[in-house]
Amino acid sequence: MVSRFLAVSISSKITGDRICSNGSLNIGGWSFGGTVAFEMAHILQAKNIQIDNLILFDTVTEYSTNTGSVVEKNEIEKFGFDGELQAMLSHNSQLSDRHKLSKIYRQNLVLVKATRRGVSTKKSENFSSDNSYGWDKYAKKIVVYEVFAEHNALFDKENVSSMAIILKKIF
Repeated sequence: MVSRFLAVSISSKITGDRICSNGSLNIGGWSFGGTVAFEMAHILQAKNIQIDNLILFDTVTEYSTNTGSVVEKNEIEKFGFDGELQAMLSHNSQLSDRHKLSKIYRQNLVLVKATRRGVSTKKSENFSSDNSYGWDKYAKKIVVYEVFAEHNALFDKENVSSMAIILKKIF
C-alpha cells in the first residue's frame, strides 16, 4: 500500500537522521497525509519512539459514512490546476479510497475536521454525519476539533487563528 510505503520511508529518515533526539514526537498529516501519519505512528512506536500526539487534519477512513470520494475532473478544473496536478489529485483521492488500515492505534488520536464543505469531493455532503470520519474503528480514544473551513482551505491565512487555538489546546 502506498501509505505504508511512504510511512516506512519517512520513518526511517526520522530515526536515521536523529531528528527524534529526545525520544518522543508529534506527528500529523493532512488529508491522505493523515493516513501516512497513522502508519508512521505504528512504525515508530514499534521502534520504541513515544508519539505524544497523532493529529489527523481532515482525514477520512473507509469506515466513514461517506461514499464515492473520487475527485471529479470538473471540480479540480475549477481550481485552475494544470493537467499533471489534476491527475495527481485524482490519483491521491482514489488511493485514499482504496487504502485499508489494519491496526488499532492504542494512544490518543486527534482529529481536526474542516466543517465547511465546498466542491472538494462528491461525498462532501455526508461528512457532518460521521463525527469521527470512521477513526473510531482504529483508535482507543479520539478527540475531535472542528474548524469552519473547507478541506482545501484548512491551512489558509483566514483559518490560521482557528488552527492556532486548536493546536494550543493539543500542546
